[in-house]
Formats: sequence, C-alpha cells, structure tokens
Amino acid sequence: MQQATDDALIGDWLVKQSVSGWGPFKNWKKRYVVLCPDRIEWRTGQEDDAELLVKGSLPLFQTTTVTLQPSGDLVIASAGRELVLRGDDENRVQAWEHAVLFVASHQQQEQEERSAAPNATG
Repeated sequence: MQQATDDALIGDWLVKQSVSGWGPFKNWKKRYVVLCPDRIEWRTGQEDDAELLVKGSLPLFQTTTVTLQPSGDLVIASAGRELVLRGDDENRVQAWEHAVLFVASHQQQEQEERSAAPNATG
C-alpha cells in the first residue's frame, strides 16, 4: 500500500464492490474514495484516522465510462477495469457520477491539447 497524496478533488466514505470473487459472491467494503485529477483512489482505515493508506486506484482516461444503474450503483469502467460504488443516498451517488464525468472529459481535453500542440523540437 502507498501513502495517500493530497491532490484530491473530492473524497467521501462509499461502499466499494470487491474486484475479487465471482459474480454474486463479491462482497462490499466501506472505503474512503477519492477523486483525483487523473484517477480514483480507494483508501483503507477508520473514519477517524488522520491518514488513510491507498488500497487501489483506477486511472481515468477519455475512454472512461460512468453509468448510474437503476439499482443506484455507480459503475466506472476504465482501462479494462470496473469500479462499482454505492453511496448512502441517490444525491451523493449522482454527485460522484457528475464529478467523475467532468474529470474524464477534462482528461479528453488535455489529451487533445497535447496532441494539437506543435512539436518544440526541430
């Protein structure tokens, strides 16, 4: 595990579906989830801990998809991986949906700007 960085845009205690396990046997664990400028991190520890350790992360790219399912689960798919989150209420989950979509679209803008920039060598 690595130490958490402080480039968080938003963070909240959410419930995250385990990536291990099979189908209906996947469990859910409460994690502190952080949206950073280029990734989502989930951290472990107690709610009153001063520092939480990064347990995992999902990079965000222009191809990242964000889906709010009828069940209320938020599914974020990126780089061939999927992150499934649940919140205490619909408004909280919708706020995360909009924030992740905003960051992912910003990634697209940054990538387009870098590819359009003239090459400084030469």
